[in-house]
Amino acid sequence: MKRFIVYGLAIAGLIPFMIGALYHLSPIILPQWSWLGSVTTYYGAIILSFLGGIQWGMSLSQANIKTKQWLIFSNIISLMAFASLLVPIYALTLVILCFGYLLALVVDLNILATIGPMSGYRSLRVWLTIAVCLLIGLSGL
Repeated sequence: MKRFIVYGLAIAGLIPFMIGALYHLSPIILPQWSWLGSVTTYYGAIILSFLGGIQWGMSLSQANIKTKQWLIFSNIISLMAFASLLVPIYALTLVILCFGYLLALVVDLNILATIGPMSGYRSLRVWLTIAVCLLIGLSGL
């Protein structure tokens, strides 16, 4: 049951990225809702910052994790999310977000190597990161 909920919520978390990509690929579908063009960047920054917060929490809660190193990376990831929203060039914003997601994945995989997550969680994180980066890329077309 837990695995079903985790996977279901993970897939549901992709919906805003899909909406943003769909809007950018074909804005004529939802012309009166031009604000959808910002969904990818705002939602992407929120979730990226959330991932940094999770890493912060995991670093503090596990005695066997190299706390200093991962605390610094978790802050860098959250600050990248914030900085991405300040960049006036949309394509650069998307690049920063995608790089942030890739960095978050690397940090997560290193932290998870020391705490032993739920079976299949590592592959889920990799799959989600690939999906998010692809959808972010589609939002830039």
